[in-house]
Amino acid sequence: MGPPRSRRGLPHGEATRSHKRGVALFTLLSRMMASGAENAAVKSALAAAGFDLRDAAPDTAADLTHQVALLLARACRAGVVRHDVTVGEVMAIVAGAFAAIRHADADTSRERSAHIAQIILDGLRPRPR
Repeated sequence: MGPPRSRRGLPHGEATRSHKRGVALFTLLSRMMASGAENAAVKSALAAAGFDLRDAAPDTAADLTHQVALLLARACRAGVVRHDVTVGEVMAIVAGAFAAIRHADADTSRERSAHIAQIILDGLRPRPR
């Protein structure tokens, strides 16, 4: 008969491990958004000065993008992220989240900035069929 299986046909233990690996993307993105919200004044000053991480520290930006790409691929395989999302779109969403948090005057409230981040991240999740 074999071990019980998840909806995706994986043994339950394997499905759980796969899901946990996929959730790592959301953990990283949430932390990035929280960090950006906590450092809003610094981010605003850097933006006003025309600072762009991709120009100022291209190796760091490339490494971050690569790490997000790896987690995105893993999350897609685990079925916890929409399959039509690219790493470039994810990075744009993070940058947009900083602006959304600042626009809502939520950068001084961890609770409010986390709520906005969660709303944004929910858009990356697959739609129920």
